Amino acid sequence: MKRSATIGAAAIAAIGLLVLASYMTTSIIWDGGFPSGEFRVNVQNPEGKPVKGAVLHVFRGGTRNVASGYPLDNHLTTEGLDSDDGGRITAIRKYDGSQFGGHAWQLFWVIPMGARAPEYDCEITADGFKPLKFPLSRIFESPHRLAVRRPEDGAGQTSHCLTGPACSLARLTCFLRGPMLSRMGAR
Repeated sequence: MKRSATIGAAAIAAIGLLVLASYMTTSIIWDGGFPSGEFRVNVQNPEGKPVKGAVLHVFRGGTRNVASGYPLDNHLTTEGLDSDDGGRITAIRKYDGSQFGGHAWQLFWVIPMGARAPEYDCEITADGFKPLKFPLSRIFESPHRLAVRRPEDGAGQTSHCLTGPACSLARLTCFLRGPMLSRMGAR
């Protein structure tokens, strides 16, 4: 009995030391945020034709609670953002920089612990089509590098950027690859 108690205490001490070592070597204070800009999502049917009247809804991650006003500044109601005649939905994010953060570490160098970035889910719906669901991060992706001219750069200079203060109010075009919506009943 005394020997098993000693072995148990040694095992608990070893695990405690591993926990402490993993905390000390992986502990970080982090911050994050969403990029600023004007983001466009082109909604097309499987034939590549624009879908007028498609609606983008943004929900808090894993719920059906509407994320109104944040992270997209022009998503202010439960009605969502509608596509125009060309199938384009325009989402606006006015400010970038640090918007959230916290402390995080990895237990045993593998298991994430602590604060995480907020998650948001998007859904595009349109009459006659199945809803398309995807993470908000897809809206902020862009395969293009955009040249943005700022007044403070001077007349002949151009700054190149994708996100950040220099790109506030920049027009980035984001294309979600593949068919945006699939027909109801089609597989």
